[in-house]
Amino acid sequence: TATFNAFDLESVFVGLGLMKVRLSSLANFQQRALMLAVSEILALNNFNIFFLHNCLWGLARMKANKLSIQANLPSIKATSSSSSSSSSRLVLSEQLLAAAVSRLHTFLPEQLGDVLWALGSLEFTVTDLGAVRADRLMAVLSRMLAGLSARPFSSCLWGLGQMGFNWESDFVRSCYSIPPTVTPTLSTALPTSSKPVESLQLTVTRYLSERGFGAYKETDLSILIYSLGLLGVRRSMHYNITNGLPM
Repeated sequence: TATFNAFDLESVFVGLGLMKVRLSSLANFQQRALMLAVSEILALNNFNIFFLHNCLWGLARMKANKLSIQANLPSIKATSSSSSSSSSRLVLSEQLLAAAVSRLHTFLPEQLGDVLWALGSLEFTVTDLGAVRADRLMAVLSRMLAGLSARPFSSCLWGLGQMGFNWESDFVRSCYSIPPTVTPTLSTALPTSSKPVESLQLTVTRYLSERGFGAYKETDLSILIYSLGLLGVRRSMHYNITNGLPM
């Protein structure tokens, strides 16, 4: 992997993902080489949304998680003797999460569901996101979900459910549109330029009430229903979703 560029590396992950090769089945030195190559490309910011999408999707298909992708990488400690580049370098799981959230608004509609599903499958959680990045994620989805077809829409909800988002708390609170120039961090402080956007519960309810379920294929419908269950949607919401918006 030392000579792989970003395109070569993403192709490897697509291939391994399609074959459902478990990350744990690879030798430790192979896991380490792959993860180091990804980390270095992310650190150099030398990648596009296709690289990020394919790496996340491939890792999720390989049954990896946020801990296993870091297992065979050296520990990075910020000490006075460390070089500035090493001490500021993020662990790979944090690099992937930060990159996905900061570029979420740039993914193609058909990629968005895969990315959210992958983040959930890699066992990232609301806590991992932090308040600011969670707000950004919700705000971006509030704007983009309405334009998605059934499959990526359902996959987005599936990913959010796996990450621990809740219909009654997270989906109803006000979220804020954070300018792309602001890098989301674990800080809970919101930029002064943030603007409130429509709650995700309202966006999802409007989408389902306007489109109905007739266009859903069997697989997509099962994913949707499962996802709504993960999010904690109660049976009483059935009327609101199928007959109109929440009162």
